[in-house]
Amino acid sequence: NALSMIRKQGIFRFFI
Repeated sequence: NALSMIRKQGIFRFFI
């Protein structure tokens, strides 16, 4: 799912 990927990337961005 694209939305899942975006959500995952958002978490990664927040982590960095």
